[in-house]
Amino acid sequence: MNNIELNPFEIKAEIAKLMTNLDGVKDFESYEVHYRMLDAQTDKNVIVKLLFKEINNSANPNLLKFLLVRYCPVKELVEKLWTLIKSNM
Repeated sequence: MNNIELNPFEIKAEIAKLMTNLDGVKDFESYEVHYRMLDAQTDKNVIVKLLFKEINNSANPNLLKFLLVRYCPVKELVEKLWTLIKSNM
């Protein structure tokens, strides 16, 4: 697949589509075809920022957790989660 760079609005739409398509699914890894567009993005930072914005609104927290782990390095993810927790105290 050619790398098609999406703008933030298109990435947000892809995330929303993923959330809708995988609603109720338990084994997210079985649905690799749904991640192709996000996987093709060279800069995953926009994806991660948009996913973090969805934390409080997500109807599917397990999918959100899966996507964060998929697109954010673990060390960075832990730091961002701690910052989020501290800011909500």
